[in-house]
Amino acid sequence: MVKHPLSVDADGKPVNHPGNLEVVYEGLSKVLGIPFGKLEQQVAQNFDQLFGEVPVSGEVR
Repeated sequence: MVKHPLSVDADGKPVNHPGNLEVVYEGLSKVLGIPFGKLEQQVAQNFDQLFGEVPVSGEVR
């Protein structure tokens, strides 16, 4: 399921949209057999561990 239409680059290949990450998370949570929210938390924790906490304007973590 694609939530955002894919545009096409100069070579005619589809270019994905970051808004489709939610669909990827949904599919991955099903494959791994874990709730969506738990996967989302784990990805955020992994990101913070790798890159450090990155403040996002207007967002409270």
